[in-house]
Amino acid sequence: MLSTLPSIANSALGKGQQNVAINSDKADHIVPILTGNEFDLYVSKKPVTVNGKSSMATLINDSLPAPTLKMREGDTVTIRVHNQMNESTSIHWHGLLVPFEMDGVPGISFDGIPANSTFTYKFKLKQSGTYWYHSHSGFQEQTGMLGAIVIEPKGRERHPIEEDHVIVLSDWTHRDPHNLLKLLKQRADFDNYHLPDFKKNYCLISPQQI
Repeated sequence: MLSTLPSIANSALGKGQQNVAINSDKADHIVPILTGNEFDLYVSKKPVTVNGKSSMATLINDSLPAPTLKMREGDTVTIRVHNQMNESTSIHWHGLLVPFEMDGVPGISFDGIPANSTFTYKFKLKQSGTYWYHSHSGFQEQTGMLGAIVIEPKGRERHPIEEDHVIVLSDWTHRDPHNLLKLLKQRADFDNYHLPDFKKNYCLISPQQI
């Protein structure tokens, strides 16, 4: 069963706890916003609670989803990704124009970030707008390793505003994503609540159409 995981108003992050608790019924936590041209992102796996059920998540800086990164067009940004897990990881900057070695796709543009190590991304921002970043390793994105990117234009805003908000929407499943993929491959009807009613459709077809 999939449940919607909102990013801003409907997630609660436990303070000072080893375990991270996400409660979609509370609106007392705002996803962190990191601003500047240097960032440190810490990747870890921790248990979370979503809609009253517990499961493991892949977190960046103990946030689900990951912090929003706010940058400025024309800046050169340095992003240090500290992998605190016992497995490799990666971050792909979705939609950003970056040198191929900074693209973050293991096996294509680099080897990935090994367990318990740090990799530094560094590139110049050639565009503005709203984008997102996510893991390209295993099913880490599906377990929460994704976040928003906001790149402000180096000139004036076309439509000046006092405040803006980014909302990231993602499906969430309490199933192990490896098992979920296996079930989806084995059974076409698994989690599919919109299967066509062939009997009903057959009755709607006129004899002339057959």
